[in-house]
Order: sequence, then C-alpha cells, then structure tokens
Amino acid sequence: MKILTLLMLITFSFSASSAYLIEDHLKLLSSRKRAKKWTLKDFVTGKKKARTLPKVNVTPKNIKENPKSELSLGVEYGNLDVDTDGVEDSNQVFRGSLTAFVRFVGVLGNFYLNEDPFENHGDLSLALRLAGNSQQSTHLMLFYGINRTKELDSGTLTNIENHIWGGELVLYFLDAFAGSYKLTNMEENREDNVLLRRSGRRHEIRAFLDFQYMRLFGSHILEILEFQNTTFARRESRGIMGGVSIFF
Repeated sequence: MKILTLLMLITFSFSASSAYLIEDHLKLLSSRKRAKKWTLKDFVTGKKKARTLPKVNVTPKNIKENPKSELSLGVEYGNLDVDTDGVEDSNQVFRGSLTAFVRFVGVLGNFYLNEDPFENHGDLSLALRLAGNSQQSTHLMLFYGINRTKELDSGTLTNIENHIWGGELVLYFLDAFAGSYKLTNMEENREDNVLLRRSGRRHEIRAFLDFQYMRLFGSHILEILEFQNTTFARRESRGIMGGVSIFF
C-alpha cells in the first residue's frame, strides 16, 4: 500500500511538473514574439520598435526574424442564418482549425461540422506570410488550396472539390487586442463526372484578445455560394462565431 501511494505521488508530481514546464515554454515563445510585435499604438506613440512598418519577410535578410516553427490549434462555434433563394433557415456550425508554419511558409487546415450534413466540409491550403514575423503580430498572408464538401448532384450526394485562394490581414491595435479581415475565393469546380457547378466567396471579420499563448476571438461570417445545374441558384450564410486558439 505504501509503495502504491508513493508511486501515485511520484506520478502526480511528474505530471504537474510537466504541465508547468509546458506552460512556461509556451509563455517563453509568446514573449519572444511579443518583443518583435508591431502595434498601431506603438506606431502612433513613436516607440522605437514600432517606427518601422512590418517588413516583407520573404527576403533572405528577414527570414530569420520569423520563428523557426509555429503551430496553433483552434475551435469555434456559431449559429449562421442561411438564405437559399429566399428560403430562410439557420445552422449551428462548429469549426476546428490548424496552422503550422516554418519561418514564413505554412499550412492552414479547417474542418466545418454543421447541423445539415450536406454542409460538412474541410479545406487545406498552403500559405505564405508576406509581411510580419509571426501569426501573433501584425501581418499579411496569402494562401491557395482545396475545399472539399458534399452537395446533391442530380439527387445523389456527391463529393465536390473547389480550388480556393485568398488573403488575410491582421492588425494589432494594442499588444493584446487586434482585428483581422480574411477573404476566401472559391473557384468553380471542374469534375467531369459531376453536373453541379459551385463557386463563391467567404468574408470573415474578426476581433480577438491575446493572453500570451491563448487567443479568444469573435468573427462575423458572410459566405455567398452560387450554383449551376441544380434546383437552386444561390445560398447565403451569415452570422457570428466565437472561439479560442492556442499557439505553440
């Protein structure tokens, strides 16, 4: 019994110590990024670190200013109003997101889970951060990738793939407060065995607060999809989503 108790104490102590070490490491990474962060407040007040606008970081001399690696995981939830050719409805939406960067090149992934299973979809993109030195600083990012979802094509639920491209601008007003605008364009799908054609665009305006390695955010979403060779021509979704992200 004494041996079992001792083992339990050792295991608990090791787990607690590991948790503190991980948190300390995340705080260290966050503080390093904060030291190089460009904010509008610092620019207006003339602080030394903010006298130069964020640099275009794909040039050789600026590459080392970016973290060697940067990872984030996020979850969010919202209730979107859906208008399909004048027929109104609403959907609860869950979204999981992943970003993984090496210097200024990264991968973006999103998975959407809606009440309507037809709307469940995901996307994967390759991203290039042109200006700014991290995802937790003022920056401009471009991306290109693929979105995959299911739609009814001639009465059959069919996988549809669309190429997507767009950009995101993030502006930090204060060290912990920022806003962003993200535009995603969806090119018309071109599968030979699919009659349905779909294209559109998605606008996301976001405000968020950073607490070291954790981010709380809220977003306004507007997505417009246009269809051909099906019973409806246009679907518009809009609403508010909120969630949390953790940066590693």
